[in-house]
Amino acid sequence: MRKYLLKYKLSFCLTGFICVLQGLLNVMMAFMLANCIDAASSGSFKRFITALLIYAVYILGMTGIDILQKIIKPIYIRKTMTYLKKDIFQHILSKDIRSFSEENSAKYISILTNDIGMIESDYIENVFNFIWQVTTFLLAIVSVVYINYKLAIAIFIVSIIGFYLPQRFRSLLSKRKAVYSTSLEMLTAKTKDLLSGFEVIHNFNIAWKANELYDDINMDVERKKQNFSIVSGVINSLTNFLGTCMFVLPMIVGGYFVYLGTITVGSLIALIQLMNNLAGPLSQSLQLVNRINSIGSITEKIHELTKEEPEETFTHRLPVFENELSLEHLNFGYTKEKLALEDVNLRFEKGKKYALVGASGSGKSTLLRVLLRYYKPDSGDILIDGLPYEQVKLEDIYKQITFIQQNVFMFDGTLKENIGLYQDYSEDKLNEACKIAGLSELVKGLPNGLEESIGEAGNKLSGGERQRVSIARAILRGSSFILLDETTSALDNKIAYSIEKSLCDLEQMTLIVVTHKIMEDILKHYDEIIVMKSGRVIEQGPYDELYEKKGYFYSLCNVEETYEL
Repeated sequence: MRKYLLKYKLSFCLTGFICVLQGLLNVMMAFMLANCIDAASSGSFKRFITALLIYAVYILGMTGIDILQKIIKPIYIRKTMTYLKKDIFQHILSKDIRSFSEENSAKYISILTNDIGMIESDYIENVFNFIWQVTTFLLAIVSVVYINYKLAIAIFIVSIIGFYLPQRFRSLLSKRKAVYSTSLEMLTAKTKDLLSGFEVIHNFNIAWKANELYDDINMDVERKKQNFSIVSGVINSLTNFLGTCMFVLPMIVGGYFVYLGTITVGSLIALIQLMNNLAGPLSQSLQLVNRINSIGSITEKIHELTKEEPEETFTHRLPVFENELSLEHLNFGYTKEKLALEDVNLRFEKGKKYALVGASGSGKSTLLRVLLRYYKPDSGDILIDGLPYEQVKLEDIYKQITFIQQNVFMFDGTLKENIGLYQDYSEDKLNEACKIAGLSELVKGLPNGLEESIGEAGNKLSGGERQRVSIARAILRGSSFILLDETTSALDNKIAYSIEKSLCDLEQMTLIVVTHKIMEDILKHYDEIIVMKSGRVIEQGPYDELYEKKGYFYSLCNVEETYEL
């Protein structure tokens, strides 16, 4: 965490210096009181007035430093937390899709919310509190030595014991904190799952089960939080006991020295005040050390997330796709026991249009994801313009390929912002993309046209309209490849036909479409239909050729005139 703590060194040092000043002023309070009491005992009115004036100046200075600290520290914390969250978020976004998909997104959400909150409250805030308390404690020790060194020795022994205690419990406390943090991740994940299925929960009358699932994990979280609080509380109680011992011991010994006439009453009052600056800061420091140490597991989690990954190794760049993408004897399986793709041999030529058809689970969507390098083939080769696919820079691959999924990412903004994804496009290009994607009528019907706000997650648009927005995005991007995975499944046949025909008419664009809609009018526009079954390509060719063979594709076509498998 040092990287983040010292990102803004000047602000950190200034805030730390103010904490040191606060500690100094805390200790000076004892001498201010001693001076006033000794002045009053002296019988000199002039000396007493002078002591009071000095005390008044001290109070004003202390108030000014306190106000300055209330201004400077929040500024530092704002800058540091902004940088911390920004860095974590950037590292999450910099992950490749393959590694990102290996984790539940709720884990990242939990880090950016729950864990970040703990770091601010238990680490960053407490670092400055620790500086303040330790400064107060050390200066108080020096002051006690100045007044009476024998007392200082006794206090030093108690302090050693006090600082040793938290180290004995550091590992236990950190483990309890880690368990609590993990349970918060699980609660976030479960909450996200349940709320995303809000409509299904109500439609199927399973709110009782959703409540039961939430209650179980919520109780588990609170139980782990309780366990952490108990352990932390017991340790804090022990440290408070040591602090109390440290407060009482000097009072007894100091009183004895007054009796002997070794020190004055004012010095005894100063000692009593200094005990507040010894016992309190010692107790607080020990608790702060426990709290700072308790987030060790969280800092390790963040370190693991933000550690610099080795740069992508590649031997080829692909500025332009010119000829073909080929698959040779490709095999891939999610598990070793079963292949999802088996001995796949295909050629996708530039500018041609391909439709992937087959029953659910036949490997169509998996094939697209292998082409996107979400998954690495178990064996076989993929070549793009003759170059080994895995050795081409991933950034270049994604420049050449646009993938349109069933789930469309939408955000709370205007229709224009959602189509253009904050890129600058001319009105002509936007209108042309909307026309091809079948959005023109929608745009005309909106009060503000493309500038109309579409709400959170695009909730003002229907599912079909959101799909058309995703198609418009792909058209605007102008990639060499467009991959569609059931993108038109939410559209009626007339709109689906219009969009797919428009895409097929784009001459320079290579189109690969996964579809369950076995419609002759649509499929006849494709240069080649690839028929898959159980992970294998069993037929391929133009519509008429495959239909006349009366094989597996023929049977798909004749289940219904228009059938969605």
